Amino acid sequence: MFAFLLIACVSRGHHEVVVMQLDATRMALSAQQVAARDDEAARDATIAALKEEIHARQAQLDLLAGKHASHEADLEALRATYAALVAEDLAEELPEAPKVPRPKPPVIQIIPRDRPVLRASVAEMTAALELAARDSFDAKRSDERHARVVAAFAPLVTSGFAVVERRGDASVVVLLAAKLFNENTVELSPRGEDVAKGAALAMEQLHGWDLEVQGHTDATPFHSSDLPSNWELGFARGVLLLRALREAGVDEPAHVTSFADTVPRAPVSDAEAARQNARVELWLSEIPGIEVRFQPTPPAPDAPSPTVPAAPTP
Repeated sequence: MFAFLLIACVSRGHHEVVVMQLDATRMALSAQQVAARDDEAARDATIAALKEEIHARQAQLDLLAGKHASHEADLEALRATYAALVAEDLAEELPEAPKVPRPKPPVIQIIPRDRPVLRASVAEMTAALELAARDSFDAKRSDERHARVVAAFAPLVTSGFAVVERRGDASVVVLLAAKLFNENTVELSPRGEDVAKGAALAMEQLHGWDLEVQGHTDATPFHSSDLPSNWELGFARGVLLLRALREAGVDEPAHVTSFADTVPRAPVSDAEAARQNARVELWLSEIPGIEVRFQPTPPAPDAPSPTVPAAPTP
């Protein structure tokens, strides 16, 4: 009988321990679920912000398209005015030809004695409008290209592994070395391999780009038997990331450069600045020569310079 009571007590004590362990497990799982919901809410907020930025960019593109159409209409009006001036000059040189009435160009008043000045003004305005139209078209294309890069790299951005910036006509994807490489090495960490695969998936959505891989280091001097300075360290990391992109299927034209610690993102010298400065940047630029809409055909070397018909002698 005493042995039976002892066994019962032991079983009851074991049961209480199991219950306490289950309660602790439930609390841990509940905390994990709360953290997961917070992370999901943060990702949703980031994605919403990116969508709002894309909508804003689209509105800017629509505005630029309207300005471009307006410039095209102004160009057509000026060309019509110039053609009318040339036709009038020819008609005065051939008085026997029958005069065909033509509508006068709107707004511009033609004074016979000032025709050469007016032709020069029309030519200057035409050149200015063509330049403005080209700039508007280039700006629109640049906005469209950057929006595509932002959308392609959105998963890496929302996960905190990348930052997409616009610098001039290039879109720059910033990847911190701390999230790519094992500490003080040029070996990709398991997380870095996942980041490289994510970058390759993003690049699959982009075509016709020139890729420059830039390696940057912090200001801490680095030296090893294979890498004597920070210059070789930045270059080796850039080459390693490019090789990982190639192995993942990225075949865009590419080259690697190293800037060592000469182009810091954070000019201060604390630990966080060093973490921000040690990085690899993917510079994405459109391959030149694809769009030639506003590029006139160059004249032959021996071709005479174009001349404007002279005004008839009164």
